[in-house]
Amino acid sequence: MKRVLGLIVLCSSLMLAQDNAEVAELAAAKAQAKEAKSEIEAAQKKLAEAEKIIKKDEAELPAKDGGEAVYSTKTEFSYSNTKGNTNTERFALDFHGERKHMKNTIILDVDALTSSSNGTEDNNKWLAVLQYNRDLSDRLFLNYLISYGEDKFSGFDYQFNTGPGLGYKAFKSDTQKLDLRSNLLYSQDKLDNGDKNEYASFLAGLSTNGKS
Repeated sequence: MKRVLGLIVLCSSLMLAQDNAEVAELAAAKAQAKEAKSEIEAAQKKLAEAEKIIKKDEAELPAKDGGEAVYSTKTEFSYSNTKGNTNTERFALDFHGERKHMKNTIILDVDALTSSSNGTEDNNKWLAVLQYNRDLSDRLFLNYLISYGEDKFSGFDYQFNTGPGLGYKAFKSDTQKLDLRSNLLYSQDKLDNGDKNEYASFLAGLSTNGKS
């Protein structure tokens, strides 16, 4: 009887020891899993930050070194046709495009407008402005501007301007920006009668979100 009781106690002790060992092993496995999960989350965070840096650096690298230029465009059309005492028809186009590569930015703006009242044309004009910006620092940039426009009812056959300038980035965020710019221009106006006027002029202006 004593032997049987001894065997029972021994078996119980062994089973309890085994259970304790399994509990300890399970607790250790859970701790390892928690630690591994934390390491994976930290690695994923570092990977996401690294990918952002790589994307930014690639955009600023020369094309021959694997960098890519960043393009952005915005186009707006509007058309209206009203009838009443005065029948009017109006069409307008507004285009803005940018190409940014490292410290260089090329900007093209095109505006056009045509309209008529009671079948008689009273507006017919368009203007194209091409700009090149070269960053000197985070705030200052060099600018070169070329503009050409025609306005059927202004008395000019065309108006042309070109010249260098200096700009300052007054404000910039992820969604908004404000640039100040001044240029010394060579200007040429051709009148409807064929005469030409050539002169130097000064232009000061600002642009928001790239739009002059």
